Amino acid sequence: PGSGCVFPNNTAPCSDGDACTVADACAGGNCVAGPRTPGTDCGGVCVDLTTDRRHCCGCGRGCLFDEDCAAGTCTVRSWAAVGGAINPAVAATAHALGTNGADPYVAWVASDLPQSNVYVHQWSGGVWSPVGGRLTTGAATVQSFVDLQFNGATPTVSYIEQTPPTGEFLHVRQYVGAAWAEVGAPGARPACVAMFAAAMTLDGATPHLAYLGAGGCGIGAGYTYWTGATWWQTPAPQAPMV
Repeated sequence: PGSGCVFPNNTAPCSDGDACTVADACAGGNCVAGPRTPGTDCGGVCVDLTTDRRHCCGCGRGCLFDEDCAAGTCTVRSWAAVGGAINPAVAATAHALGTNGADPYVAWVASDLPQSNVYVHQWSGGVWSPVGGRLTTGAATVQSFVDLQFNGATPTVSYIEQTPPTGEFLHVRQYVGAAWAEVGAPGARPACVAMFAAAMTLDGATPHLAYLGAGGCGIGAGYTYWTGATWWQTPAPQAPMV
């Protein structure tokens, strides 16, 4: 047996079974960065160039985020339907996607004439199932906006509902137990503003929302979060945009 080779390419003789490093091959009496079956050496790491998406067909070639490495070629992953249409009889005007870490969820605004409503479904056990039923009251119009975020496994949904005669409220509901619970009922409603779009993020279980609105305060963006006792707005909205 040889003296034990050290990568790269020293002159000590070696043979199969000698102390080449794991990523090396023994060829021509020297330890070399040679092909292995399957794969090759990339920076001292043996990879399978036929399946490793970080080094597909070459050490310097990585597949993009939506590609897989198959037979040494980066191939775009195909879209596949997850179940059938959730509610094919009712048109959706807005939707949002999310996951609890295991199952996909979808929330959407449905055109349930004469008013619209918000629903959430979960993909589990090979079927789409409603989560807690309708979120909205069904007595008013909902803006074409919905957002869906998760605090661990708990889904949180925000939407804007017109509640006559008092005006529009930015509602946030969390699915607690087996029902949707309102966060800060009856919702956030800045003075002199009609809201028409918003975005939500969560800090733990605390919802933070930015919204666009128009009214006696002008046209602009506002911000609010749930303090645990009240919705806090600043400003509502900002100065008019030109």
